[in-house]
Amino acid sequence: MALVVLKRFNSAIEASLARSFLASEGVTSFLFDVENQWDTYPRVSIPVRLMVAEEDLDDAALLLRRAEANSPGEAR
Repeated sequence: MALVVLKRFNSAIEASLARSFLASEGVTSFLFDVENQWDTYPRVSIPVRLMVAEEDLDDAALLLRRAEANSPGEAR
């Protein structure tokens, strides 16, 4: 199974929420680079990558877009 990047997050918490949402919809996903989420000088961190199987990419992307569109989240 080849894994591809679905989305990058600057927050490990947001990435974990997205992963949990996908799991609730039956999509298996993985988080890469979570361990690199710490403050360093000059406040540099590597984004957390949400990875899915290549064959699940389109479905997972659609699920996340729909969830984000329905989220009360930040004002745009």
